[in-house]
Amino acid sequence: MALFHARGLFDLIGVLSGEGILSFLLAFIFSFIGVQSSGDTDINPISTVAKASQVIFGGVSKGSGVSEANAQLVNLVAGAVAGGAAAEATNMVGDLRTGHLLGAKPKVQFAAQLFGATISLFLAPGLFVLFASASPCIITGEDHCTYNAPNAAAWAAVAKVSMS
Repeated sequence: MALFHARGLFDLIGVLSGEGILSFLLAFIFSFIGVQSSGDTDINPISTVAKASQVIFGGVSKGSGVSEANAQLVNLVAGAVAGGAAAEATNMVGDLRTGHLLGAKPKVQFAAQLFGATISLFLAPGLFVLFASASPCIITGEDHCTYNAPNAAAWAAVAKVSMS
């Protein structure tokens, strides 16, 4: 389901097919890295994984000949896909581990995760629309916004630096 939505987003912003496949490949690889790291150290390396993806796409976007603004957008989306996949994989494995320690059956846990993911497909966009209507600066990018987003600034900085 996530691949379907990511592919739709890629089509919307104009990501080339090769870049989309690379993003999914990185998401797959970084998911393993995230799960292994979290299992060994109890630290979820989502930010590091996403930034690594952004750096890789910075190099890819330079050679593709697209405008800098579009390349930065592709960079951000590709980083979000890889980071999101690693985050979800790590969280799901952590949930399965906790369930195992509590004696829950894996099939029941999987069904609950699938149910939660299905509900979130409708709930997350609705909440985004609610917040965006209450604070339009989320979408317009105005300098003065009610919500500070220091993590978003870090993502934007990496996108700009990887393009230079």
